[in-house]
Amino acid sequence: DVKIVDPAKHLALVGCPNQPALGNLRLLAGRGSRIWVRVPVVPGINDGRDDLRGLAQLLTSLGGRRPERVELLPYHRTGVEKYARLGREYALEGVVQAGAEHVESVACELRDLGVDVQTGG
Repeated sequence: DVKIVDPAKHLALVGCPNQPALGNLRLLAGRGSRIWVRVPVVPGINDGRDDLRGLAQLLTSLGGRRPERVELLPYHRTGVEKYARLGREYALEGVVQAGAEHVESVACELRDLGVDVQTGG
């Protein structure tokens, strides 16, 4: 999964750097491996113009082989109750679920930026 391309934003929201995952993606592409990339669409978090441009730039500039499939997954709030039971703070509290229309809108923007995407999840 590629959640957020911007390193600072990823670290702040996910709690760990994204460099290892992105480095592995580049390594696999450079080796000509078959790659499927899944991207959760989280409204107000990773669906802004700059976020989508960064994602498109990453996916279209991979050396070797471009991803065979890029799938957008709608964010859902299924994990909220689990975090509450564990007594943990849910970092995305207040974020709404991504509806099908919103995910398709993000897909259209990415297609305009040269990325062939599917929606699902």
